[in-house]
Amino acid sequence: MAKTLSKSGIATGQDILAKHVTQSIDALTGIDDYDITISGSIVISGSTFLSPTNSSIGTSILTTNTSGKVFKTGSLPLSFIPTLQTVTDQGASTTNDLTITGNITGSDLVITASNFAVIAKGTGDDVISLIAGADGDIFIQGEDHINLNNRSIRITGSHTGVSIFGDITSSADISASGNLIGNDLILDYDSLPSSDPSVKGQVYRNGSNQLFISAG
Repeated sequence: MAKTLSKSGIATGQDILAKHVTQSIDALTGIDDYDITISGSIVISGSTFLSPTNSSIGTSILTTNTSGKVFKTGSLPLSFIPTLQTVTDQGASTTNDLTITGNITGSDLVITASNFAVIAKGTGDDVISLIAGADGDIFIQGEDHINLNNRSIRITGSHTGVSIFGDITSSADISASGNLIGNDLILDYDSLPSSDPSVKGQVYRNGSNQLFISAG
């Protein structure tokens, strides 16, 4: 338990003993533990340090006002919380996960991650939206893919066409309510039925390589 500075034995006309002086020296230099209470103001021109091993753990935060007065607060003032611009000015990369529950708005959004996942948590038809500008496009470059689990891609807007430069490979059915237009239509010749499969709408060929559409 810390000691308290004592005035016992200190009086006018009495001898000043070593213990009267050394208690103050021990208290101010940290040689011995003393509780020191200051009822007036204190001005420190040098640095002030708190010993982490001796500091108690609490929820209060020490801060200062514009005059340099120290006071405690239960939380950081909003003015002390840095903006995202301030944070990214110090460094624009992190290896930590980022969780964003609001919108991300920017003139350019470039994602260079080898794996990038957008997981929709909401409900409804349009929980993930990719919206290009009036003269903009949405590109997926390189040997990357869009993987959808039991969902579909819906493309809507004032433009009536979708241009795909490259091959389309599908292991399931492709359905369209409009027209499919292309320069070349290449069918899997060996897999085409050579007789009527009796499936309405299915294409088949005969021995003379003539194409027919089954009536079902």
